[in-house]
Amino acid sequence: MISTELFQHQNHPYRLEFGEKKNITVCYFSCQEHLDKYLERYKLDKRTIKIDYRYGKPTESGENSRTTYRKDLERPVTEVLVEVSGAPKSWIPLELLVALVNLN
Repeated sequence: MISTELFQHQNHPYRLEFGEKKNITVCYFSCQEHLDKYLERYKLDKRTIKIDYRYGKPTESGENSRTTYRKDLERPVTEVLVEVSGAPKSWIPLELLVALVNLN
């Protein structure tokens, strides 16, 4: 289990850490593509950075496919993305959704 201190943002499962001991920079990304763009844009040396993955390291399933997670490391569903009456979409705990559905 990955520490919640390491991943403070639920929707950003990619964590990049770089810099010197006294000046460490930490960035969070929502997908591998954004992380790759950041590394390319700022020309960060892959030997001096640390990348953490919230749900295990992603693997490529094909040459031109999107990043997918290995089946043995898939996370259990704990939150659901919902949209209510035109309000912005938001993540709510699965237990809360089940409780709301059972009220009816």
